[in-house]
Amino acid sequence: NECTEYTIEGDTLKKWLSKYKLAENTKVTDTIEYFKKKYEITSENLTDVRKILSIRYEMTNKGYSSTKSLGLAENVSREIVAKISERNADFPGVTITTQSSRKYNYGTLASHILGYIGKISEKEYNEEQDVYKNDDYVGRTGIESLFENYLRGTKGKEEIEMTVDGTVTGETVTKEPEQGSTIVLTIDSKLQEVAETALKNNIEKIKNGGFSNRYDAKGGSVAVIDVHSGEILAMASYPDYDPNSWVGGISVAEYNQIKENNALFNKAVSGSYAPGSIFKMVTALAGLETGVISTNEKINDTGIYTKYKDYQPRCWYYNSYHRGHGYLNVSGAIQHSCNYFFYETGNRMGINTLDKYAQYFGLGTKTGIELPSETSGTLASPEVAKKLGE
Repeated sequence: NECTEYTIEGDTLKKWLSKYKLAENTKVTDTIEYFKKKYEITSENLTDVRKILSIRYEMTNKGYSSTKSLGLAENVSREIVAKISERNADFPGVTITTQSSRKYNYGTLASHILGYIGKISEKEYNEEQDVYKNDDYVGRTGIESLFENYLRGTKGKEEIEMTVDGTVTGETVTKEPEQGSTIVLTIDSKLQEVAETALKNNIEKIKNGGFSNRYDAKGGSVAVIDVHSGEILAMASYPDYDPNSWVGGISVAEYNQIKENNALFNKAVSGSYAPGSIFKMVTALAGLETGVISTNEKINDTGIYTKYKDYQPRCWYYNSYHRGHGYLNVSGAIQHSCNYFFYETGNRMGINTLDKYAQYFGLGTKTGIELPSETSGTLASPEVAKKLGE
């Protein structure tokens, strides 16, 4: 198994060089030579030197003793295990252990909800050494992160007998480990799969001109909510990623590809977008509640709303057919998604009233969903417009 290679950039690189009293323009070869002398490595084979440096650097930074092990390799082959076991006396202090690992059986399914795990950082380990080991994995995003304390369980304890040179001669379990709790979500896995597939297919269809014109659609999101309980039955964000990529350590190339696609961003909870025609429901209810329209009143959609000289928006119908919908009541306006009708309704009640009713629907505030980085969104109130200089 290959040893860890470190890549350090920016301010972190400057601090790292300063820590070892190296100049900022120090070359890689000079850095290797510095650590070669520091660790008294006599080999002249550059490949061997780099491997030894990696191990010694890990030992120095993470700590190592007869009671605190350091992982040198993971996912080794059965042949390697057999060879080390057969020559145990030749490798004092080296032991082979089996560990459980996280596996996401459904790949990318619900990746933005579940999140992923990553190896614990030095800072995290130093703060909670009584809970974690220096090679543990912890939740980084999603449910994995928010419910880390419940999912991780409690480690057991084991007494180890060993000789002076570090050879293990006996092991006794003094405390059995306790399994972590099970988290049950409101997500329907089959519905989640349908939602993700439909979202991906429609994004691709938009890009390829399947809905008339071609658009450079880069992503989207969808949520399915139980209207009676408010439970989230499905929530998809595209593009997505495979959480399994982080198990055992993600490669730089794969991480860069995920980052380039902005696949880690959960558009369903962290994105803030104009709601489009769905907001007409808010305008309609606000208009009916305040009495500026009635269920029977009809408004004549002429196609272009000419109330203001400086801004004259058009109904979508006019753009397609060069005329308006004509006379519609509120039900007909919702049925045909008539822009003109709701321009007039909004104008009658005013922005303050419309903003107030939007808040009644919970818009402009966070839902409190148990996922990280939720955004509250923005309502176009006079205060917001003033801040934006409009």
